[in-house]
Amino acid sequence: MNDPSRYITKQNPGDKLWYVCGFVGCNNNKSLWMPVSEGHKNKSEADKTAAYAMVADRAAKNEVSAL
Repeated sequence: MNDPSRYITKQNPGDKLWYVCGFVGCNNNKSLWMPVSEGHKNKSEADKTAAYAMVADRAAKNEVSAL
């Protein structure tokens, strides 16, 4: 669960849009997440964005490790 490349999708009850949230750390054994996307009208769109974010993270890590 504490994987920094992990993303989840959650619906905001205020605007009913779906957001991709990225893991940012823990505080008192509670996972902290921050929105990293624009709002999506449905969960499947947000899930696709989360998948793209994970691919981008892996590519960025590979690029940095090559330095």
